[in-house]
Amino acid sequence: GSVTGTQDFVGGIVGSSEGTSRTIDNCSNSGSVKGANYVGGIDGRPYAGNLTISNCSNTGTVTATGNYAAGIVGRTDVALVTLISCESKGSITAKYAGIYVGLNTTSETTGYVIYDSCSTTLTGNAIGYDSVLKAGIALDKFVYTSSN
Repeated sequence: GSVTGTQDFVGGIVGSSEGTSRTIDNCSNSGSVKGANYVGGIDGRPYAGNLTISNCSNTGTVTATGNYAAGIVGRTDVALVTLISCESKGSITAKYAGIYVGLNTTSETTGYVIYDSCSTTLTGNAIGYDSVLKAGIALDKFVYTSSN
């Protein structure tokens, strides 16, 4: 189904996950997801700890009326986020739109995105805006890769 929020941190599966260690596995979203900022097809804002999103897909339209939206995660926030075998095929609309992550606000000292075996067939930015690198990260230049 469709999810519409008027605030930040809206997601197709969860709005904002938090905890020491958690996993979102084998989920799919095909409904439209809309919010103000930090909108994700799967998770709007993983906060703190470690989050693994594996075998998940988004085919729904993801829209932020503000700045950041993505097919999988709207915003990373002091969390280590690992994406494994994820797909993002829905339309994404925001000032900073990312295929996988809208805004990465973390670094290797506080947390970052690890990308492993996700689809790279789409064109566009994997990360809409990276606050450390001060730019979007294109799929073919994705710098956070699996350490395995």
